[in-house]
Amino acid sequence: MDFKAIRKFSCLAIVFSLIFTTPAWATLNLTAIPEDGGFDLRFGRISPSDFKVVKQVTLQVVNDTGEQYRVLHRLVEPLRSAEGRELPSGQFQMYPLVNSNTTGSLLTFAEAPVGSFDNVVYTSSGTGEGDSFRVVYTLTPREPQMPGTYRGRIAYVLVPVNSTASQVVVNMTVTAELAAGTQPVVEITTQADRDRLVLSSPDDFGDGTAGITEGAEIGIRVVTPLGASYRIFQTFDGMEPTNADGRRLDVSPVRVKADPARTGVVAAETTLNEARGRQLLYTSDLNGSPAELVVRYVPGEDLWLQEAGDYRGRLKFFMELDGGSGVERQDLRTLDVVFELARLFDIYVTSGGQEGVQLEFGDVSAKTGPRTSEVTIRTLTNFGEPYHIVQVASGPMMSAEGVKVPEEDFTVRAAQEEGARAASFVLKDPAPVKQGETVVCTSDPEGHPVEVTLVYELKMRPDSKGGRYTTQLGYSLVLK
Repeated sequence: MDFKAIRKFSCLAIVFSLIFTTPAWATLNLTAIPEDGGFDLRFGRISPSDFKVVKQVTLQVVNDTGEQYRVLHRLVEPLRSAEGRELPSGQFQMYPLVNSNTTGSLLTFAEAPVGSFDNVVYTSSGTGEGDSFRVVYTLTPREPQMPGTYRGRIAYVLVPVNSTASQVVVNMTVTAELAAGTQPVVEITTQADRDRLVLSSPDDFGDGTAGITEGAEIGIRVVTPLGASYRIFQTFDGMEPTNADGRRLDVSPVRVKADPARTGVVAAETTLNEARGRQLLYTSDLNGSPAELVVRYVPGEDLWLQEAGDYRGRLKFFMELDGGSGVERQDLRTLDVVFELARLFDIYVTSGGQEGVQLEFGDVSAKTGPRTSEVTIRTLTNFGEPYHIVQVASGPMMSAEGVKVPEEDFTVRAAQEEGARAASFVLKDPAPVKQGETVVCTSDPEGHPVEVTLVYELKMRPDSKGGRYTTQLGYSLVLK
């Protein structure tokens, strides 16, 4: 063999060596194929009068690793409209199609809502042969339903069981266009999108914050034009707020007021007491145009002063629609209403325009004549039980030199403003300020809050030594 032949043979050997030593890469892959083609699961336009819409997705797994695997189903994003409205639970459902696989185990279950948790729908055989199977999705129209284009996303996850190979994730967009039906489409939402309204006593109620309000609100949105005028009402409908003992709450301190709407007319501000009947909230224009408004429930101070406890009721919202055959009523939504009234048993004392006891008589003598000073006491209580306002004196009025004023020369009497809630006892006649406890006022039998003014008078006798005299006074509430 000459040199040229040898060189040619060597080159061929190198080429064949490269061919036969190239490694073979293992394959693990997942493909999702909607029955309508493309890459999205499209339900198209759906009217309330349509039948349930059914779509299928075929899942194909290619695997030559020899390792077992699973396929998971995941709802990545629920179906939502452009306004952020989520499709109601149960309207979008799924189930794996029985016997659509060849090998492995296909999890079979009845049609169920598409949930946000990972759901294993397929497990391969122990040797991980490739397979294909189908998942069925359904979308059921409703009357009424919120119109709009809804978009969401689901994912299929191919997970090796006993392998370090990476997972394979296939995302698929889901779209549906819901058309409006013949029934009114009305949204009633709460602040936390719950099925209840909660009004609770403010944490700082009574701490000099008169007029404080912490309320609740709802949003009302009429989505579709109705073609005829309509009105929206609320009513307790026999489910007025009561506590566990059956005591009914007076809801008249709760103001109900609606923000102005772009179309139609909101009702004038009134109290929640009107909901014991039919309380009008909104009246549309003659064309029944769509509307959007906010209704606010603003509690007054008197609400929190009712007997403490939790009061529960139900507030129903309904619509009256004018039609050719008369007025048609449509129930919209029912909300639980909870009033949480915290227990109050507090006393607030002011004098001289400041909080606390600030009795000032100045320098006194027989020549100055009697001096007076006042203390105003306000109680905040909702125990529903009678109580006493008690004055506590540490001792007699005394000068820095230890000279005492006789008890009968330092007196107190109590007074109430005309028209104030009457107490069962008020110390109306001047009485000596004695060391220890003295009842100056007693509430009515129901323990309602009261406000009294204590008028203190200091007299000096001709033989009394002039100067400044002091003592310590305090006040407390005591259940009767």
